[in-house]
Amino acid sequence: MEEAASPMKEQPCSPSSKGSPKTLTTSSARGKARIAAGGEASGAAAPPAMSASFIFATTRTSASMMMTTFTSTGYPARSAVLCSSWTIWSTWTLAYQLETPTNCFPEFLCSLKSLRYLNLSGISFQGELPPQLGNLSSLQYLDILDTNFGCCRMYSKDLSWLRQLSSLRYLGIPSVNLSTVVDWVRLVNMIPSLRVLVLPHCSLASAEQSLLHLNFTKLEELDLSSNSFHHLVASSWFWGVKSLKYLRLSANHLYGKFPDGLGNMTSLEVLDFSYNSNKELTAPNLASLCNLEVLDLGGNSLHGDIHVVMEKLPRCAWNNLQYLGLSDNHMTGNLPNWIGNLTSLGSLDLSSNRLSGHVSSEIGALSNLTDLDLSNNSFNGVITEKHFEGLVSLKTIDMSYNRLNILVGSNWLPPFQLERAMFAFCQMGPAFPSWLQSQVDIESLDISSAGIKDRLPDWIWAFPQ
Repeated sequence: MEEAASPMKEQPCSPSSKGSPKTLTTSSARGKARIAAGGEASGAAAPPAMSASFIFATTRTSASMMMTTFTSTGYPARSAVLCSSWTIWSTWTLAYQLETPTNCFPEFLCSLKSLRYLNLSGISFQGELPPQLGNLSSLQYLDILDTNFGCCRMYSKDLSWLRQLSSLRYLGIPSVNLSTVVDWVRLVNMIPSLRVLVLPHCSLASAEQSLLHLNFTKLEELDLSSNSFHHLVASSWFWGVKSLKYLRLSANHLYGKFPDGLGNMTSLEVLDFSYNSNKELTAPNLASLCNLEVLDLGGNSLHGDIHVVMEKLPRCAWNNLQYLGLSDNHMTGNLPNWIGNLTSLGSLDLSSNRLSGHVSSEIGALSNLTDLDLSNNSFNGVITEKHFEGLVSLKTIDMSYNRLNILVGSNWLPPFQLERAMFAFCQMGPAFPSWLQSQVDIESLDISSAGIKDRLPDWIWAFPQ
């Protein structure tokens, strides 16, 4: 999970390979980026100095599919709102192909000063992220996902050009090496219009920076996962951003207890603090987070009785919570009977803990549950038809490596259609479980060491291969 800061390998681009637009002559998507650009049309091809307010590039075939979505007015069907200032064309929008021998960032894009939307995600550029991006003063959306790893990653030593992008709402530069940029928080704090900040796998050294004044009054989404901060979680700057709805902090080696400020972040819908290996973590008090839909605290050595942990879930969010991830911790005790009150829950992962006792049949009330994982615990007792009676949406179930006895009638028909069923080391025999015949969508099945002493039925070979 850890993203180590790797040495920057500077690969200067020669003047002849800085990138210039070429007309698209092939529909192949093999490693080549397509760009759809709106601007003044003058003949069959637009000059390098063209104006544009929207640029979308991808290495996938979706780019060619996108060309078919352009309307007769020249607006892309999915981006008409963002691109309202486009010059209307009577036929179609020109497509261009980026091709640079050194895979360096095409700096000609930095001259399109009316550009509002720039999406270059998934393109394998190398070298430095050009500071000339600061020339794009009208930019509202910037997404540059680096797909290189190790020595060939894109990098930036200075993000001061961000100060010129005062209209920016979305900034995403995941996997770009920012290991030497120490003032990144101060710089992004100068963009009061920012609503989304996506910086995972960027080798950022710290999130401990203190800010005298928070300009992030509109920030709704923050993704800092896999940066390996290695400091106290409570010392991070973002706990004061009350407008946040999505906060992703996985795999950062943040340690210690959550600060009291978490309780004031009442807009939070998603909190992902998984796999920080936080041995000091205790269940946070989330009582006031009434909008919470996703909570992932997996992989943190969270200890204590699961009743205590789950009682700190906000009761006002019981009807909202859709994902609860508490896997790979050290929790003990048995599943609380009130689990059935989480009526919107779509995924429940309690795997790899020290849970024991009977599994409450109230779990059968979770009609929206699609994924259930109770594997690698010490649950015991009987699982009956009542445990399953309301699980009409279930697609994946894993009860492996527990001391459970799956006891259902030979004529029982489940209310669900499973795609993945894992019951290794549960007792299901001695007869082969006939209810599996109804699961025609199943793709993965593990009933090893399940106490079955019967011949394989002929219908088993009708399962998808």
